[in-house]
Amino acid sequence: MVTYIRYYNTALGIRNLAHLRRIFDSDILIHSINPQSVKKVIRTKLRRFGSIDWHALAGQSVFPVQVAVTHKVPLIIWGAHQGIEQVGMFSHLHEPEMTRRYRKDHDLLGHEADDLLCIDDLLKEEDIWQYRYPSKSALETIGVRGIYLGNFIRWDPLAQHKQMAKTHGFKSAKLGRTFDISDHTDDLHYTNLHDF
Repeated sequence: MVTYIRYYNTALGIRNLAHLRRIFDSDILIHSINPQSVKKVIRTKLRRFGSIDWHALAGQSVFPVQVAVTHKVPLIIWGAHQGIEQVGMFSHLHEPEMTRRYRKDHDLLGHEADDLLCIDDLLKEEDIWQYRYPSKSALETIGVRGIYLGNFIRWDPLAQHKQMAKTHGFKSAKLGRTFDISDHTDDLHYTNLHDF
């Protein structure tokens, strides 16, 4: 398993991640970028585009791909895909794949890491290099593809949270929502600022 530390992690989220490692007897590669660089990227994206999440979306969508290239792993199985959860990427019948283009257009507000260097002169190479997507030739050499679990099973976050709590000791939290009271309990901002 692979994960990116986005610095918005709740104690409950950290606990659940550690618990997954134990119950599935699996290693987890965890990527944590220099917090000073993360702060600079957050400031730039907030000031220019009103987003405090660009670094989190960039990190969690690039680190698994970087690991796949480094370790020559041709298949990445992602969990959630926001399009599948709601209406499908293009239709309910479409089975999406994770691609550089989808990531840039939908997750990264149309800006790759290198674009940030042109947007804000306070950002330097040492601040953005870890968000850089692997080259097309590196991906093609290994044959990296990214598919989603939601292509094969019905993706229902509330039902899946309940199942994980029941069968695997996943902990949840009560949130002030009307529908899904357990989704995103691992993110300090999502369950507070985003919801408000």
